[in-house]
Amino acid sequence: MNDKVLKVGKESVPVTILGLENAGKTTLVERLKTGSFVEDTTPTLGVSFESFKVGDTLFKIFDVGGQFVYRKQFWVNYASNSYGIIFVFDASDKEKTAEGKEWFWYLIKNIEIEDRIVVAFFANKADLECMSIEEIIETLELPRLSNYSKISFQIFKTSNKTGEGINDALNWFTNKLKQIGQEKIVHPKGLIISTTLGRVQLFLDFEGLSQQISQIRELLAQIFKYESATLKEEKLSTTSNENIKLVCHERSDVIITMIINPEESHVEAQRYIEQVYEYLEKKKARTKDELIKGILNVLNIKDQDKVKVITV
Repeated sequence: MNDKVLKVGKESVPVTILGLENAGKTTLVERLKTGSFVEDTTPTLGVSFESFKVGDTLFKIFDVGGQFVYRKQFWVNYASNSYGIIFVFDASDKEKTAEGKEWFWYLIKNIEIEDRIVVAFFANKADLECMSIEEIIETLELPRLSNYSKISFQIFKTSNKTGEGINDALNWFTNKLKQIGQEKIVHPKGLIISTTLGRVQLFLDFEGLSQQISQIRELLAQIFKYESATLKEEKLSTTSNENIKLVCHERSDVIITMIINPEESHVEAQRYIEQVYEYLEKKKARTKDELIKGILNVLNIKDQDKVKVITV
């Protein structure tokens, strides 16, 4: 069996930044990337993908648009595929914060929390007259989070303009992510590389999946037929039955599907898949055998002689 823990600090950690429009999400991302305040930023339309480091930890950021059309379309999916959420709101505007509360709780009620997740509340615009921590807790109805034992959270008064509170928030956030990162283990059972039209180009069987081929075909058909719009728009999709879980990621017209046990972390599987994409993009393999060996090395598959190539 292949155990793998992707430790925070060595591989990218998926994090989703959410909040209503004009809360300061994109400005926060720019400050994290550049270390300075960028006043004129373009609001995120859909999803923007960014990366930045805090110490030895590389964060892969999903900066999701806060406009109404994106809240139902993207928020839940990306948050469900993240280790943590940074929820940004304008602490100088109580009415807007109250509106943000409704969408935060919409998210919590619909998100798939498979293990633990970390939520950092960035009470932005602390350089202005803004709500107290007690007012924020009341406005966002945060005592209700006591009913969600898998969620760790903290509130930080921050300012994108002055940088106030941002380092403290990120240090807490990173330390919490390191804690939960040690708990997420997956056992890859197989890997499929296919086109967006559903044509399988490579199917690697790590753990004797021959008895489950028909189930895999059915689950793949669900993804391509019923969830094609989701894959096209959000690039991420997960489906499962009582025996296996398929975790899919689409990039540049290539879909990589990882097969894992149904109770295991699809977020961790996404990180595996990211590593395979990075390997493929380097285009080092000259033959199919070299490609297979390279993928197995990336995934740290020990018994490579037992791996089978399946024709579907």
